[in-house]
Amino acid sequence: LPAPEPEYIPPTEEEEPDEAEAPPIPIPGPKPGLAWPAFFLIFIGGLGAYLLAEFVVYARNWAIPDFIIDRFRTRDKGPYSLQFPKPKDIYEEDAAFRNLASAMRQREEGERIELDIGGTVKATVKEAGFPKLVYGRYSVPTQYLALIERRRTSDQQPQVFFSLAEQLGAEDVFVEPFWYDPDLDLVWNDSHPTGLPLESLSHRYADYRLLIYSDGYGLLDDFADRLHPWRYKNLAVWHQRAV
Repeated sequence: LPAPEPEYIPPTEEEEPDEAEAPPIPIPGPKPGLAWPAFFLIFIGGLGAYLLAEFVVYARNWAIPDFIIDRFRTRDKGPYSLQFPKPKDIYEEDAAFRNLASAMRQREEGERIELDIGGTVKATVKEAGFPKLVYGRYSVPTQYLALIERRRTSDQQPQVFFSLAEQLGAEDVFVEPFWYDPDLDLVWNDSHPTGLPLESLSHRYADYRLLIYSDGYGLLDDFADRLHPWRYKNLAVWHQRAV
């Protein structure tokens, strides 16, 4: 049998027959250009690179002028150390040092009792010729024992203390200076280059006044808040002592 023909449906007002739609044709727009800040940054960057290259070339070819080299040329080589002026030049015009030396020269009362001849004569006269003996303690020069801590031979401050002690000796002050290491086990000077133990020193100079030039840390016990027992035992011999 022949196929039935499709039924024709007339279009309504709301519907329109489909029409072939053509694809959209791209229309090229204006090309975006670089803004002026970008040109400025490129210019600045190029100028900086050029100046840097010129500076590198100039620095490589530049030579230090001879007068600058001669001005800052060193005449010697290290290691260097400070050279102190002679102690006499430092203390000779110092009024405070002269006052210190005068105070340290003052005599003190000795421990030995002796017959006072002048006092005995005066007392005998007052007693109408009857002898009356008068005894007294004679004054003796004050003597000082200076112990100066030196950790290294290159330390400058101990050298200043030692020169101060020597200059006091030049001012008729009886000062015997000694070096000692931080442990205070051994002391030495030019008269005793091999050194003396602290115990021996306490017997030889027991009548002296003790001066210790140090920060004092070496005198403390490492494990307690007190003086080291052995060092305190030897230092207690001097009744007049100072750090």
